[in-house]
Amino acid sequence: MFPLYKAPNVITVCKLLSDINERKAMGLDRTPCKLLKLAGDIVGPPQTSKFKSSIDTGIFPSELKVAKVTPVFKKGAKSDLNNYRPIFVKSIISKFCENIIYQELYDYFNEEQALEQLPFWFSLAT
Repeated sequence: MFPLYKAPNVITVCKLLSDINERKAMGLDRTPCKLLKLAGDIVGPPQTSKFKSSIDTGIFPSELKVAKVTPVFKKGAKSDLNNYRPIFVKSIISKFCENIIYQELYDYFNEEQALEQLPFWFSLAT
């Protein structure tokens, strides 16, 4: 992994779970966001260990890699595939894990003042 890596702790994960927008739609796992928000103190510790393990080994669980992709028409000729944009529906836990990894990388690069050396960084975060 990268040097000076700080693994996510239970407090951070529980805090992020409590901040979940409960009005968001369910993902492929059919887990309601409101449930994760309400059960954050119970779900937080086991999820933290799963996230740590995933980050330490560099292996993202295959069951979290599944997504449903729906093409949404933008404008122009409907026969042109370039006029569609993909909408991905993933599991809430998958999105949550991605958020934690993003935050860890962002904090690392910010501490190392490496963001100035990566002008494309913020465009990747959108």
